Amino acid sequence: MNLPQEEILSLPDGAHRQSRPLFLTPRERQVVQLLIDGCSNDDIAARLRLRPQTVKNQLTRIYTKVGVATRVQLAVAVLRQGIAESH
Repeated sequence: MNLPQEEILSLPDGAHRQSRPLFLTPRERQVVQLLIDGCSNDDIAARLRLRPQTVKNQLTRIYTKVGVATRVQLAVAVLRQGIAESH
């Protein structure tokens, strides 16, 4: 995933250098990895056999946990924490 510099620089204060590790459930980690792999919410839902609304709800909770507001900010935060891998 190519991350625009302006998105990286616009991370909420502390999101890109969190001092505490992120604790995501195994399912949240799956959702995040698929997001980083470039999947849309509909793609994630199909791959995990979930409703698209369920994926949207999970992402909203993950954004809150991580302290970010966008998909790109989430990707940057979890990649920096080593929770997911860029392929």
